[in-house]
Amino acid sequence: AGIQLTAQGGPADEPNSSAWVGVQVQEFRRPDYEVGVSADPGPHIVGDVIDATLLAAYYGGGGLGGAAVEWRVRTQSTSYRPAGWPRWHFGRAQWWGPSAAREGEQTLEGVTDGTGAHRLRIETLAVDPPFTTSLRAEAQVQDVTRQVGSAGVDLLVHPAAVNVGLRTARSWVPRGAPVTIDIVVVDHDGRAVSGRAVDVSLVSRGDPWNAQPEAPATRAACRATSAAEPVSCTFTADSSG
Repeated sequence: AGIQLTAQGGPADEPNSSAWVGVQVQEFRRPDYEVGVSADPGPHIVGDVIDATLLAAYYGGGGLGGAAVEWRVRTQSTSYRPAGWPRWHFGRAQWWGPSAAREGEQTLEGVTDGTGAHRLRIETLAVDPPFTTSLRAEAQVQDVTRQVGSAGVDLLVHPAAVNVGLRTARSWVPRGAPVTIDIVVVDHDGRAVSGRAVDVSLVSRGDPWNAQPEAPATRAACRATSAAEPVSCTFTADSSG
């Protein structure tokens, strides 16, 4: 179906303007059952096994047994900041060039048991590149009348048990000026972790919009050891970029 609108009464030398928009008319069918997906909220670290559980149950009581299930698991690198560190950068830096986020997807089919449940075991083998990754496990259920219900759960998978945070007083500095980088290592609850070695590099990235971008070049490096309070490294910005 469609709706057409025509504007009339304009100047004689101008044609009437019109617009048309299409709409879909669908039959609404009240669902007979509800679907839910649950999983341990974490925090999850690479190497963990995550059990996601689907439960489909009739509103009138009883599980939806023998129903076809399709699982879809999507992953995408994301940003993450532990609580209590609002001015610090963790994980991938915010950059004005093209996004380097990576996505992945896997599907699996199954059938609910007599209670209307189906379980999916997710093995977190790796995250590449090694940044915090968002994971969404979504399940779709279809009963014998072809009625479809779906639900999902969103989780985070971290590459390690601790996070490295960096902070600078300024985002832009003149060439030849010193650049001080504050460093902190914290767990996923935001508590500082001492005694961890941190390698910090000042890297030139070049023009990210170039069709043939230059390989990142390390201009300077230092090693620091984390403490209960932030520590720092100081570099000199000897060239622009």
